[in-house]
Amino acid sequence: MKTFLFIVLAAFFPLHLSAEPFPALYDVTGVASDDVLNVRTAPNAGAEKIGALSYAQTQVEVVSTSDDQKWGLVNIGEGAGWASMAYLKRLPEQEWGSFQMPGGCYGTEPFWSLTGFDNDQITLEEMSGTPFTYQLIASMSSIGSIGSHWLVGENGGRNIHVTFRRTSCHDGMSDREYGLAVDLYADTDDNGPLALTGCCLLAPQ
Repeated sequence: MKTFLFIVLAAFFPLHLSAEPFPALYDVTGVASDDVLNVRTAPNAGAEKIGALSYAQTQVEVVSTSDDQKWGLVNIGEGAGWASMAYLKRLPEQEWGSFQMPGGCYGTEPFWSLTGFDNDQITLEEMSGTPFTYQLIASMSSIGSIGSHWLVGENGGRNIHVTFRRTSCHDGMSDREYGLAVDLYADTDDNGPLALTGCCLLAPQ
């Protein structure tokens, strides 16, 4: 999965350089092979268990952390819960100043998906239409901010403009939590111009 970097001047943004933006991907670590990492309804060890992550689970998406940063909000099944950050190791190249491309973005009413970010192409697919693939021609984050990132793609004179926003997002179909929202405008073969809004996951479904 590609990471797009943009240049910042440390002298002007010293307070942000040590920050760890979310959402981000983590691996489970420090859990015995005969044990699991519990996921709970609230960020405390006494909260009800609603699921578990394998001791060898990789690419766990942490959407946000608790106020004390000891617990991470993760998706499990069709819902979300809290896992101890003591047993989650952040994957590299996700520091301030970088943007981790999502594994996929999804929306409802109408149902659609945007995938393929790891090969410089993105494919937009609607339930009622033919998949349409765009070659990425531009990628840029806001200078001095990690809140937004833009992509532009092109296919035979037809363009797609994608804006990612680091913010809480809900799909309207489940109790999952997302840390990336997406807005896009696209020209396609089937239905003409489309304006769509949805949520993104860092790890592919």
